[in-house]
Amino acid sequence: CNSSSVSGQQTLTKEVMMKTLKSLKKELFASALQISMMVQQIKQQAGGKLNFDMKEFIYSYPAITQEIANSENKAYQKNGITQEIFQWNCENTYKNDKQIQEIQEELKKMFDQAVLGYPPDAKTEIPEFLTSQKLLEIIEKIMRQTTKSMQQKFLEMKQQHGQLNLNDPRIIQQMSSLKLEDIKNEILQQYGLDDFDDPSTKILQYATQKYNMQDQQFSMKMATLELKHRKSMETIMANPEFESAVDKIFDENIPESSFGQMGEMFAGMMKNNQKNVNQQQQASEIKAAEQQKQESVQIVIDEKTEVVQEQVENVQEKVENIKEQININKQEKEENIEVQKDENNKVESIEKQSKNNVNQNNKDQEDIPQQLNENQSQKQEQQQNIDKVLQNEDIIA
Repeated sequence: CNSSSVSGQQTLTKEVMMKTLKSLKKELFASALQISMMVQQIKQQAGGKLNFDMKEFIYSYPAITQEIANSENKAYQKNGITQEIFQWNCENTYKNDKQIQEIQEELKKMFDQAVLGYPPDAKTEIPEFLTSQKLLEIIEKIMRQTTKSMQQKFLEMKQQHGQLNLNDPRIIQQMSSLKLEDIKNEILQQYGLDDFDDPSTKILQYATQKYNMQDQQFSMKMATLELKHRKSMETIMANPEFESAVDKIFDENIPESSFGQMGEMFAGMMKNNQKNVNQQQQASEIKAAEQQKQESVQIVIDEKTEVVQEQVENVQEKVENIKEQININKQEKEENIEVQKDENNKVESIEKQSKNNVNQNNKDQEDIPQQLNENQSQKQEQQQNIDKVLQNEDIIA
């Protein structure tokens, strides 16, 4: 496809975008159909009383989210792009393109309706080559191949666990790894049903519904196939080692006349029986999903508890560190106070000594005039004495 680079991202042409969106509609149809059937079953079992978010519950089921992711990746790979590039173009290059936005809204609506229990619209055009006989041929081939794949899985699980119990969560989890949808899609592709705008699964479903309503012979043959399919499933579950069981059962000739006048009723019964089998399988899957969800919730709770406990321990450690630091600061403060007291005492002593010295100096200064007077008196007295001596000397002379 033609493309250029803008801001480090690949800009897709509108032709590639439209092809990718059509591919997404085709690939995601089966996922939306499966979700709607699952929701219907849950609502039926709950009697309409649901105390949880259905959308959240459905998308917490690993098999569903993985199937959606696989379908999306298949659409992107088919057109040679990645999810990141496609999303970037939707949000930037074609964010105002009404045609592209409309198809995106259709996809969103399909899944919004599915989580409410409403299946996607199955009406479509039936290709001319897809006659009732060709449709029966395709359905039988799908039944044979998927049943053989399940038989191989049953054999592996029986060897691993010793017995087959479809209520065992381990077995249900292993069953979810079966690529039955891939087998079905490969067969539909072989018959050219993948070359149309609508999904091959949608075409197959609509053609089956239409021929069932319009052609009684088709309904009888469908009932025969469903009978053989059910018998094959019962056989491989009881004895998965029986390698040729599936082909042997499907190759059996069951005359339509053996249904007699009850043919229509039998066909209806077989549909109901198959529906019951599907419901039981879905119920088991739902039970396993609920258990897995509870286990996941418990793991999250345990992890959060560990985190909280660790946070509490960290807080306690911080509190101890703060207490220790407070004690250290208190001790240092007390030591500083003692040092300050010593310094203050020294200052007071110095000030006192200085004051004494000043007082002494003042006193000395006050005594100086008196001393001078005394010295002057002494000097006068000495002078008088000298004068007396001189007088005496004069007298003697």
